[in-house]
Amino acid sequence: YIVDKKERFYIDSIEYQIEDDSLKKLIFENKGKSPLQHGYYNQTTLANERDFIYNLAIDNGYLKFSKQYITFQVDSTLLGEDTLMIREVIKNPNKKSTHKKFYLDSITFISDANIISSYKRPPQTFQDITFLFGQREYNKKILGWRIFLRKEGEYSRETTIETQRQLSLLDNFKFVNINYDTIDNRLHANIFTSSFEKYETSIEAGLSNTTQGTPGPFTNMNLKIRNIFNYLDIININLDAKLQDLRGVQSKLRNANITKLYTSRQFGSQLSISIPIFFFPIGNKYQRRISKYNPNTQLAFRFSFEDRSTEYTRVEYESKFTYLWQVRNRIKYIITPLQIRWIDSNNSSSFQDFLNTLSIIGNSYANAFKSAVVGSSLLGIEQNFNNYGEGGMGAFLKYTFEIGGQFNDAISNSLFGDKLETFEYLKANLDFRKLNRLNRNTNLAYRINIGYAYPFGDNKALPYDRYFFIGGSSSVRGWIPRRLGPGSYAEFEMDENGNETKRVNSDVEQPGEVLIESSIELRKKLVNFLEGALFVDAGNIWRTSNNSENPEFDNAIFKFDRFISELAVASGVGARLDLQFLILRLDLGIKIFDPAQKKGKRFVGNKILDDFNYYSTINIGIGYPF
Repeated sequence: YIVDKKERFYIDSIEYQIEDDSLKKLIFENKGKSPLQHGYYNQTTLANERDFIYNLAIDNGYLKFSKQYITFQVDSTLLGEDTLMIREVIKNPNKKSTHKKFYLDSITFISDANIISSYKRPPQTFQDITFLFGQREYNKKILGWRIFLRKEGEYSRETTIETQRQLSLLDNFKFVNINYDTIDNRLHANIFTSSFEKYETSIEAGLSNTTQGTPGPFTNMNLKIRNIFNYLDIININLDAKLQDLRGVQSKLRNANITKLYTSRQFGSQLSISIPIFFFPIGNKYQRRISKYNPNTQLAFRFSFEDRSTEYTRVEYESKFTYLWQVRNRIKYIITPLQIRWIDSNNSSSFQDFLNTLSIIGNSYANAFKSAVVGSSLLGIEQNFNNYGEGGMGAFLKYTFEIGGQFNDAISNSLFGDKLETFEYLKANLDFRKLNRLNRNTNLAYRINIGYAYPFGDNKALPYDRYFFIGGSSSVRGWIPRRLGPGSYAEFEMDENGNETKRVNSDVEQPGEVLIESSIELRKKLVNFLEGALFVDAGNIWRTSNNSENPEFDNAIFKFDRFISELAVASGVGARLDLQFLILRLDLGIKIFDPAQKKGKRFVGNKILDDFNYYSTINIGIGYPF
């Protein structure tokens, strides 16, 4: 085929023929937002303009407005060559002089709509809203703040949908339906809801896997209680327990020969309370304004106990106070003004000797086993573009910033004395994820995750769980979890003659203050519920200073002139079972470039057959890695 496209036509003039003066005024007030502007002609622009006018009308009182009232006249003869004049025509309903505008006359909220006949309470009123509560009564003020319909206000489909959405986000109602009864141009809004059960329980049980022992049983029990304080609050109580046979972490340190397994016992509980308002002295007027951002105040308390009989016992208490809010589904904000953790750790003498040895060679593992108190504040922002995670194209960006140590004087010296370890630090992290849809059955996903932590206290250390770690099923998948790095530094295993092997000792976790990792993954649907994947992961963690007595630990320090050559690379294949309600994932990661090896010998992609267990890792996970 030979296609002669001719010249493009340019929209030089736009005229409006709108019979309803009130509607005409509304459209002209929003003319700057209109898709129809001067420029080259595009048929899609006219379709977008029709949608724009329709949405503008039904969001400003015109309940029965229809797209059929909108037509366009395109004239190429009035102006110059290749130049168009477009006339937008909006007619009135047949035999009508105007489009009817609808206003709200009354609003009624009905809870337990399916059983209202069996449970009746006297009507209650707040902000011109009549509340008919059934089996359960709720806080009228909080509900009123989440209902954006207003008596004598214009009908708006957008406001109707937003009210329905905000009431659903309260997690107290199975469904929320809004219907309108019409008398002439007056509307009566009925908000029908059905309540969730007040008590909801769930139990999980199974076997937990570990790289340092044998699988052991675990159980997790959760109790959710709704509206116990009549604030549409949600209380979650979680209890968990786990038993596991583990090998002591000293087992492969240099010439140590400790291989006996022991039983680890872990118990924990958590209580969290979430209330859908800001507990902050800002007044009812502002509470009502910010209700459209789904505000929440959360208070959480956590207790955990771990007993590794031959090594240590550890008790940890944590309390946290958090504000959360979001702008529709696009941006979520998380502010934790205060988080306090108290750690009581008791180490056996042999295990403490082991930790002291690690400190000498530069590993910060010992920081995890100090009795300490940690106070911190955190800011998190999550941006979701085009519904990332729900299929199709989309992106996700998360920033977190944390400062620790600003409450040391208040919570350490005054409450616990000065014998506990304290920390002062700054930490920042940026995580970006993107999904591109190549065709109906194929997606390309990639991720970039970078972070930096700066300890500035006297001990120049971070709380152990604030370090960065890398490796595992959602990271660089050729390495087992938290064992990659730091930099090009490594401790190697010994053979039976006391000589170093090419295998890096992976018994001890490797923390770092600098993180760089990235992944790219091609996902393709194979048949029905089976999906395949090809991926390449790269990254590492580094330390920022050498506080040890080991000069070789300088290889763990981040330096701009060499960090690229210290990025570990892994590649592999994966299979995923899409069971609709969850995705089961199996990935085989293969080491390609190992920075722990000597220069010139870091490419290890051709050694998979020499030692399959070392140069590859099988990862099992739930959900996509990113």
